Formats: sequence, structure tokens, C-alpha cells
Amino acid sequence: MPSTDRYLDLIDVGYDVSENPERFEDLLTIGNRYLFLNDSNKEIADDLPRYAGADDRLESHTTRMTRILHERLASTRTYPQNSFHAQLHLNPISFEVTGNFAAEQLTGQSFPCHIDDIPFDRRTNILLKTF
Repeated sequence: MPSTDRYLDLIDVGYDVSENPERFEDLLTIGNRYLFLNDSNKEIADDLPRYAGADDRLESHTTRMTRILHERLASTRTYPQNSFHAQLHLNPISFEVTGNFAAEQLTGQSFPCHIDDIPFDRRTNILLKTF
């Protein structure tokens, strides 16, 4: 499948995940299919477009997906507890962090907690507070 088709699949599932957070695992699977030749060696696919920096054309998509996902998560605050991947939610006003079981295992924290309780490095913590 050409990279353009894989890219459109990735954007499609990205929008779907922003409305249905339980499809997060699907997003990771499709993302891997877009980026890598196969699942075993994780070699970057040869047909991916190469950019010198960030592609500004993606900004509108990522902003929209992020907004939709945050609105959805704020209204439901549910996380797939059986997900292998850690999922954190940061309230941008109170800096309260919530997450699933995998996130608790990764961070060593029980949720909810304050962002300062998560073992992020200083630079990440500052970045998250200004985002």
C-alpha cells in the first residue's frame, strides 16, 4: 500500500480516535503501518515523504484532533483499563492528571494527582504547563 494511502488511513483513524478514545490501540497499529516497513524490524518505510522540519499542513489536523479528543475525554473521563499503553489526561487549568492502569504502573502514581507528582523531567514538566 502506498504511503499516501497509509497516511489517509492514519488521519482517518486519528479522527475516529478523537471521537472514540477506545480505538487508541488501532491508532497505534495504523501509525506503525504508516511509519515502518513491517512490525518485526521497525525499519522506516522507504516511501515516506521526507521533510526538513515540521509539516505545517498537519497543524490543522493535529489541533482539531487534539481539541475533539480533549473535549471527549473531559466529558467522559473513561480510559480503556485493559490498554497496554499508558494514557494520561492533563487538566490544563488545575494540572490534575488522571490515567489508566498502565499509566499508574509507568509513573508509580495513583490518580488523580498533580502534574508535579509525575516523574517527568523538568523540561517536559515546564512544556506541559505552557502547552
